[in-house]
Formats: sequence, C-alpha cells, structure tokens
Amino acid sequence: MEYSIRFSRKDPAHFFKTLRQRVNSYFVENQIEKTGNFSMYLKTIVILLAYFGTYAMLLAGVFAGWTALIA
Repeated sequence: MEYSIRFSRKDPAHFFKTLRQRVNSYFVENQIEKTGNFSMYLKTIVILLAYFGTYAMLLAGVFAGWTALIA
C-alpha cells in the first residue's frame, strides 16, 4: 500500500506559521545556522570552481578531439 500525507487546506496561514516555528526551533535547538556553515561554503566553492574550470578549459581548447565529449 502507498500512503500519502495530506494537510488540511482550511487554514493555510496557520499551517505555514506552525511550519515556520518548527523549522526555526529545529535550527535553534541544534545550534545550526540557517545560512549554512564553513563546510557548505567550501563545498559550494569547490563545485563552482570545478564547473567553471572545466567550461573554461573546453573554451580554451585544452581537451582535444573526443575527450571534449566526456569532459
């Protein structure tokens, strides 16, 4: 059997208010920054550098022939 979660549509403002309060309390209780920590920033920088670095190398012609297809 497949179960699905359904929320009441009678008072959506109450639902979102409760959701926001619970999310905020989760971050406060676990002492987590909402905007992320050093680890997240580092991962983001590495991924963006890898993406744009590979794109720059493709434009510069570093990859020859068929290797450009898999890079």
